[in-house]
Amino acid sequence: MVAPLGGRGAPHRPVLLRETIEFLAVARGGLFVDGTVGLGGHSEAILEASNETRVIGIDLDTEALLLARQRLARFGSRFRAVQANFRDIARLLADAEEKEASGILVDYFFGSQKKRLRESSLNTAKSVAHAASRSESLKGEKGANP
Repeated sequence: MVAPLGGRGAPHRPVLLRETIEFLAVARGGLFVDGTVGLGGHSEAILEASNETRVIGIDLDTEALLLARQRLARFGSRFRAVQANFRDIARLLADAEEKEASGILVDYFFGSQKKRLRESSLNTAKSVAHAASRSESLKGEKGANP
């Protein structure tokens, strides 16, 4: 079964994750801006690296922001999702009453790849839902093995 939200086995996992975390030196803490939060994989790794990190995750895609919020809900107020373009980082920092970011990440993920990923994820979700529904209906049939 495919893991949800970009976890192990998901159709998309963050690129160069270990290298990115090391380069940004997130263990020192601070505020980081994920300018293309997507499914939240890089943001999750940043937040896991230190209890002193915070992330503002930016994306134009409302569906991606919803998934990122779900994935990163366990970090509470340390993660803030904002629907915007990463070119508005200065305004977003001012709106959050932050003077500067400790690091900024922009992971370019091209639209056609994003569309294929979304279609693949939706198809997988539909397949899992169908299998679960079929399993439930089989439980009611005599002698059926779900």
